[in-house]
Amino acid sequence: QRSLVGSEMCIRDSGRTLQRSLNQAGNVKEGYEPLKEDNVIGEKTTSAFNSLKEEDEDGLLASLDKTVI
Repeated sequence: QRSLVGSEMCIRDSGRTLQRSLNQAGNVKEGYEPLKEDNVIGEKTTSAFNSLKEEDEDGLLASLDKTVI
């Protein structure tokens, strides 16, 4: 078994990072149901992303920048 390089780890953990960012952006929204940070990008994660993007694209992008950096 070989070890993962940095870029492979980033790809492996990208779903969890996205879910964490969405939760940070969504927690200030009334009625937002936090996502389980399980690294699975499915219908619920996609729906949360689209909803937050429609409501506050700048806030969502700022949250993504904070989580990724």
